[in-house]
Amino acid sequence: MRRATAPPRKRRLGRVVPALATFWFLYVLAQWAFSGTFWVWLLFDIAPPLGFVLVPVLLLGLARFTARRRKAVLLAVFSLLLGLPHSGLNPHAVLGGGDGPAPPGALKVFSWNTEYWNQADGADEFYAFLKSRKADVYLLQEYLNWDFRAGVDGLWRGARSAADLHRLRQEFPGYHLVIRGELLTMTKLKVLGVRPVGPDPGELPDEDWWKVFEAAKVLRTDLLYNGSALSVYNVHIPMQLSQRTLVSPGFYLDVNDNDLKRRAQFEGLSADVKANPHPSLVAGDFNTTPAMGDMRWLTSVATDALRANRSVYPVSWRDDTWMPFWRLDWAFTRGGVKVHRYEFGDPREMSDHRTQELTVSVP
Repeated sequence: MRRATAPPRKRRLGRVVPALATFWFLYVLAQWAFSGTFWVWLLFDIAPPLGFVLVPVLLLGLARFTARRRKAVLLAVFSLLLGLPHSGLNPHAVLGGGDGPAPPGALKVFSWNTEYWNQADGADEFYAFLKSRKADVYLLQEYLNWDFRAGVDGLWRGARSAADLHRLRQEFPGYHLVIRGELLTMTKLKVLGVRPVGPDPGELPDEDWWKVFEAAKVLRTDLLYNGSALSVYNVHIPMQLSQRTLVSPGFYLDVNDNDLKRRAQFEGLSADVKANPHPSLVAGDFNTTPAMGDMRWLTSVATDALRANRSVYPVSWRDDTWMPFWRLDWAFTRGGVKVHRYEFGDPREMSDHRTQELTVSVP
C-alpha cells in the first residue's frame, strides 16, 4: 500500500519552518551577545522589540505544518523565553506595581524631547502646553533650533541655541533655570548645585555653543527637597544611525563614531549615578529601545520607573509617526525615590516624542 505524501506546498513549509526557527534562535542569541558590545549591531537594534514575542509565537503556530515539529517548537519556545527581556512588554501593567498613592508634597516631573523647541510650532501654543503640565521639575531636551542646511561635508550642522531666556522667565516666574547646551532643567525647588557628567568637562564656555552641545548630553542638578538633596539627571543620548545613505561608506563610519559617543555618555552617566549618595531621578530621551544592550548601563545601577505605568507595551514615539512601536524615552530612580505615577502623554503634534510625566517622592 502506497504511503500518502504531503502536498508540495506543505512539504516546502515543513522545510522552511525549522530553518526559520533555527535562524531566529541564533538571532536572539546574537542579540544577547552583540547588542551593546559591538557597534555594527546598532544596525540590527532598530528592529521593533515586540518582534521578540511575535516571531516565536508565529513560529509556534506554523510548527504544526512540519514533520520536525518538536525541533521547531523547542527553538521557538527558547527564542521566546530568551527574547522576553528584549520585548518591551511591561509585566507591571498586569501584575500591578508602583509605590502606592502619592503622599502630600510629592513632586510632579515632566520630561520631554521638544523637537527643536518651538521652531515648528506657534510660540504661544508651545508655552501654553508646557505651562499646562504644572510640573515642579521640567527636564527638557532639544532646547535649540535647527537650520536645515548642509555643511561643506554634507552633514547637517545647523543646531543653535533657542535663546529665548526672556520669554522663559516671563512664562515661568519663580522657576530656577539650568541650561547646558540643548538641555534645560526648570524647577521650583532650590538648586543646590549643578554637575557636569560624562564627556562634558564643565569648562567649555557658553559662547562656544556647538562644542557644549556636542559634549553635554547629561545634566545633573541637585535640588533641595524635603530638607535634603535630590539629584535629577536630564539626559539626551545621541542617535546611533547616520544621516548619510546606507550605501555610503561614511554611513558606517558615522555609526561607529556614534557608538563611541553613546558609550561615553552611558559610561559617564552610570558611573555618576552609582557614585551619587543622594536619591536620584534620571529621565530623558535615550534613543535606545528595550531591546538594546546599551540600557544595561542604567538597569545595573537604577530601577526603571515603568513599575508605575499601566501600559502593556509602552511606547514613546508619537502614534502617527512612522515608528510608533519603539520606546526611546526612559525614567529611572535610585536611592529610595518612590514612583507613584508614570505615563507617556500626547505631545499634541509638537514633537515626535511623547511626554513623560511622573509623580515621585522621597520618604
